[in-house]
This record gives sequence, structure tokens and C-alpha cells, in this order.
Amino acid sequence: MRAWAVRCWPWTAPAEGGNGQDLGGFAGTTVTGHIVAGLDGPVEEMYYVRLHQNIRILCRIVRELVGIDQSKVFVNGASQGGGLGLACAALNPGLVNRAAILYPFLSDYRLVWELGADLIAYEGLRYYSRWFDPDGTRQDGWFAKLGYIDSKNFAHLVRCPVLFGTGLADEVCPPATQCAVYNNLTCPKRRYLFEGYGHEEIQDFDDLILDFFGREAAEL
Repeated sequence: MRAWAVRCWPWTAPAEGGNGQDLGGFAGTTVTGHIVAGLDGPVEEMYYVRLHQNIRILCRIVRELVGIDQSKVFVNGASQGGGLGLACAALNPGLVNRAAILYPFLSDYRLVWELGADLIAYEGLRYYSRWFDPDGTRQDGWFAKLGYIDSKNFAHLVRCPVLFGTGLADEVCPPATQCAVYNNLTCPKRRYLFEGYGHEEIQDFDDLILDFFGREAAEL
């Protein structure tokens, strides 16, 4: 029997970081950011809502695969993959056995906004606000919609052990927004803080993952 690792990084959106063609038919701006793709339409048609649904479909397929040891189905994700990895574990508590999450994106949009960190990965928030809600009168409404794709709101549903890593110099996904996710985890969890590291490869965390998925899982 084989273990199955659902690796959520790099798990990129269409045209993310390069040329592409968006055929999704999302309502609203497509100039910047998949966070706000579909924000002007029904919640169920937002880009990331559909992507979360696709994660559920993927896990249904995994359950049907022959030769998979379903006691060792692991999730590993960083950044966008970290946010999606948390959602994967949350939406499939009977399948995912362990999750290694590094500096998750898609986390606590309201706090990102309050910190003025709506740049780089979160820049869609700033563009959307300035183009479509310059006086802030619709802000509560679109933040409520973003709540459907906020990793913070999935965290309490995770049941498997979680290994969590944060670079304290992360300017892309601020550590405070990651704290909001980690604090909402009620499952067995362990967090490592890496001083001086930003949104980048953290080899020490990679080493921890090997042990977390290897020796520790084998001892269960």
C-alpha cells in the first residue's frame, strides 16, 4: 500500500505569474488578483470558491484510487498552497491524516487590509477597493464574501495534526495574518518561527516535514 501526498504548492491559478487566458467567466475585474475574481457575482461563482470545490472532487477521486493507504494521506502546501492545504484538510477530515503548512496565503483579509499589507499577493484587495468601492460603503459586503475563502475560517474544521511554519520577516503574508489561522486550529498542532526568513524556501522547515511525514507518522 502506498501513501498519498496531496502537494498544494506550487498550485497556481490560470495565468498566475505569466501569460494565459481566463475562460472562467467570472463577474468583475480580471486585471489583478484571483482573490477578487468573481467578487461581483454570486459567492458560488467566485474563483477560489470553485477551486475549493475542485479540491473536494480531487479528494473524492483519491478515495477511489486502488493501492492507496488511506491512513497515510498527507497534505503539504506553502503560500497559496498553504491556504488551500488547510482547506483541503478541513473539508476532508476523514481522509487527510497530516498537514504541513508554511506561511499560508488567503488568510484574514480584513487584517491584511488593516495592516496596509494589501500589496503583492493581496494587491487585488487594494485595486478592487479603489476601482469599485472608493468611498468604502460596500466594504462590509465584499469582506463578508471573502470570508468564504478565508483560511482562518476553515482552520477550526481541521482534525489532523498540523505542522505550521512562519518566516518572521514575511512581507507577502504577514505573520499576524498567519497567527489568525494558527490560533483557530483546535487540532494537534506545532508551530515553528524562523527569524530572518521571509516568503521564501525555508530548508529547516523542509527537514521538519520529512520527519513529520516519515518517522512520526510511522509511530502512530
